[in-house]
Amino acid sequence: MANTLLLVGGDLCARTARALDPGTWTCVGLRRRAMEARPGDRIRWLRADLCDPDSLTAAMAAVRGLASGPVTHILYAPAPDARTPEAYARAYPQGLRALLDALPN
Repeated sequence: MANTLLLVGGDLCARTARALDPGTWTCVGLRRRAMEARPGDRIRWLRADLCDPDSLTAAMAAVRGLASGPVTHILYAPAPDARTPEAYARAYPQGLRALLDALPN
């Protein structure tokens, strides 16, 4: 069975996906803004905002359609939308909690 890696973030996620064996890993990425696939990119990108529970719910439904099984691993590397304590709180503890809450049981 293949592993499904849910990538939350941008460049680090793309570099990680390129390093993984495509026969073993399905990579699905979440970004706040739409992300175009790049040459050699093995990530199926979805738009989702960690501060928007509806977008996370929709993204998790789409992940189920893209992957051959449940999410088995998560790489969580989002970027806050500003360099303030509030933005870091939204991206990290609050955003991670929202993502975990949106994952199917």
